[in-house]
Amino acid sequence: MDDRAIGDGVPPGRTVRLRLASTGRANRPFGLLYAVGMMIGGAFALGSGTADAVRVCPSMTITVSADGLSDRIGCDVLDPLPMAEVTTDTPWTDGPSRFEGYPLYELLIALGLEGRDIEAAALNDYSATLCWDLIDTYRPVLATVQDGRPLSVRSRGPFWLVLPFDDHAELRNDMHFFKAVWQLDRIADRGSDC
Repeated sequence: MDDRAIGDGVPPGRTVRLRLASTGRANRPFGLLYAVGMMIGGAFALGSGTADAVRVCPSMTITVSADGLSDRIGCDVLDPLPMAEVTTDTPWTDGPSRFEGYPLYELLIALGLEGRDIEAAALNDYSATLCWDLIDTYRPVLATVQDGRPLSVRSRGPFWLVLPFDDHAELRNDMHFFKAVWQLDRIADRGSDC
């Protein structure tokens, strides 16, 4: 069995906060606690980080590829992350919507991909490259909820990568709108291509 993990082979001084084995299963840091939460909460509502936040973790997983390895991550990796939200208008919504989900920045740090550019790909193979500088500066949200409702595949979910377009005028253009990948299915490490 190959016990390398995403993040192995990184330069000295860089930490990998989460080890994903290449066995096809993501680590389950809370074991029994996670199982009980799934039985009580089902595939969706698994508690709330704040009184205002809605924590929804879809049963669908995301494939993460880095360092020549690939693994699927799901609620067991996402749920320990803090919740994030952004209220913004997009070309695909009628007026501003409130998006809630997981901060992409925090996810990449947890996966040992801090400082790395990524390619975000959708179920239909549409993809966009996000440079680390953009992720670090604007903190996109891996949204699972829009206006209080869980995102489904029909409503651009269950994962929709949303940037805070309304908060930053420089993001309100096609170049950045096209980075809002919906039905996100895969995240791949692209090194430092940007």
